[in-house]
This record gives sequence, structure tokens and C-alpha cells, in this order.
Amino acid sequence: MGWRLVALTALVTSLGGRLKKIITQHGWPGSNQFGGKAANAAFFILQHSDLSYQKRYLPLARDAAAKGDMPPSSLAFLEDRVRQREGQKQIDGSQVAKNAADEWEPLPLDDEAKVDALRARAGLPPIFDYLKGFADRGGGRVNPKWAKTPDKTPNSDSTAPIGRGSP
Repeated sequence: MGWRLVALTALVTSLGGRLKKIITQHGWPGSNQFGGKAANAAFFILQHSDLSYQKRYLPLARDAAAKGDMPPSSLAFLEDRVRQREGQKQIDGSQVAKNAADEWEPLPLDDEAKVDALRARAGLPPIFDYLKGFADRGGGRVNPKWAKTPDKTPNSDSTAPIGRGSP
């Protein structure tokens, strides 16, 4: 385990206790009550906590998102992380890894054909753009399976009409 991960784990563990106290006193610290920075910090702590902590507060996160107190994208990240940690396939493709060929790809998805539509619903960019960001920052490339071409979007429904490239 690298020093950064050790430091992150220690920070999240210490802040997790404080977040628990805030939740006990006030409920989920959403943006409407606590402001955007505090709400983002609360999400960051939850997203990087252990699975049992995540599962304990996932219902509150769902309620917060439904009330507009948490961005749908944050809930999508949390839901995917919990599912992935439980050995289930993710919905929105937020959890990714670099494979042995040095290619970025999402961890297993529940519905590959609909991932971009599901991501859009959560306010997330198309999967190719998301993976390209990892490749740009962390080296490697996007797995060609997820690449965009002029005539197709990644994993598009084969029964849908195919768009035309520019003339």
C-alpha cells in the first residue's frame, strides 16, 4: 500500500467519526443546509470509507440526492462503488481500472449497451470521455471496445439507427 493510500485511509477513518456525529445531530450534511464544500467533503469521506460505513449511509445519500441535496453523479459513484465491493456489476461505470494491455476500461457493468444513457441520467459524461480522462492523466489508452467512431457510439444498441459521419 502506497503512502498516499495509507494517508487517505487514516484521514477518512478519522473524519468518518466526525461525519457520523454530524449525521446523528443533523442528518445527511447536504448542500442546502451546509453548503457545497461541506457536502462535497461529506461525500468524499463516505465514498472512500469502508463498505460497512458506505452501506450504513447509502439510504441517507439516496434521500439527499432525491431532495437535490447531493448531485446525482455523486450518488452514482457511491452506488457503483458499493455494488463493485459487494461483487455485483456496476450501473454507471464510475469504477475503472487499467487492464494488462495498459488500457482503461470500466469494471464489469450491468448493462453495457445502456451505460451512456444511464451516465447521462446521472449527469456523467459518456464512458469514452471518462476513460479518456484516466488515460490522459494516468497514461495508457482507452480500451478500443469503448472507443468512439464517427458511425457509432460505444456499445450502442445495434438495432438503433446509425448516425452518419460528416461528409
